[in-house]
Amino acid sequence: MCVILTGCETAKKISEVIKNPDIQVGSLKEQPSEITVTLLTEPDTNTNAEGESAAVDVQLVYLTDDSKLLAADYDQIASTPLPDVLG
Repeated sequence: MCVILTGCETAKKISEVIKNPDIQVGSLKEQPSEITVTLLTEPDTNTNAEGESAAVDVQLVYLTDDSKLLAADYDQIASTPLPDVLG
């Protein structure tokens, strides 16, 4: 399939991105983010009555403002869905 592009700048930018995919396309706010999360625990963490490992529920939350999280108490966070607590 062949595509004909109009506009020298568009063709130039596309060829640059094809040659080097690391070139940013779009604004910085539109770029994807990547994080690495490492959880460390002891072998006997969260065991049930039989000493077997039990599931752990982990929620990773991106906050633009932490004031609602700091104002909430543990019971509210533990018993209410986070979107309701944090707004």
